[in-house]
Amino acid sequence: MRDVWVPGLGEVGLHHLYRAMRFLGEEKDRIESALEAQFGAVEELRFESVGPAVGAEVTRTAVIAVTVAALFILAFIVFAY
Repeated sequence: MRDVWVPGLGEVGLHHLYRAMRFLGEEKDRIESALEAQFGAVEELRFESVGPAVGAEVTRTAVIAVTVAALFILAFIVFAY
């Protein structure tokens, strides 16, 4: 799998967070099986996924926020000078 980030959390070897661009169901199962084979019992504390609709909404909101901020900055520059 590519684009996976694995930072350690807490004490070494106790907790890990795996981030990837996208996990499909079978990939997640394959990763869990590989971890169990190498380290023994593995407990999944949570699994989160953000779909493309949420990503598009966040992008749209960010563009609006940056545009509004730029307009306020421009208005301040015009007012100040």
